[in-house]
Amino acid sequence: MSEDFAEFFFADTFDKKIEIKEISPCIADPKRIKFLAQADKPLRDVLPILYLAIPNAKYSEKLGALNYTHQQHLITIFANGRIGMTYVKDRNETAQLIEEAKKLMNRALIYLKTHGKPSPEMIQAKKELTPVKIYELLPKTNCKICGEQSCFAFAAKTPK
Repeated sequence: MSEDFAEFFFADTFDKKIEIKEISPCIADPKRIKFLAQADKPLRDVLPILYLAIPNAKYSEKLGALNYTHQQHLITIFANGRIGMTYVKDRNETAQLIEEAKKLMNRALIYLKTHGKPSPEMIQAKKELTPVKIYELLPKTNCKICGEQSCFAFAAKTPK
């Protein structure tokens, strides 16, 4: 679905604006920055969708927060629409990261509108997924077709 087409049908659903609220030096590298931004809509309903879609995401429904790494950045999205990102080069990269986050959240909003909320069982299944559980489902032949030296190595490298 093209962005223009999606925006036409889901205009009332989309996050149209993410506003930077604060920029400060990054703790990990003072030559870089971190920032806090605010989406124009609450994001509670998209957090579980993002959790299922982003391989390395961690999600706490109780805290209303999702975090994940993207490239070198730690990104945290809160249910109230607050977004934090670290290890950012400059304001140009800030604008690029905000645009990427907006597109990601809008895709999640479209999914929510067309499919509804993911079931608690789906969320729990991802939380319980471990390399050992993945390994248990593999043939354990160490055939190397996947490009790894062993089935366990493949299971360990499979993103959750």
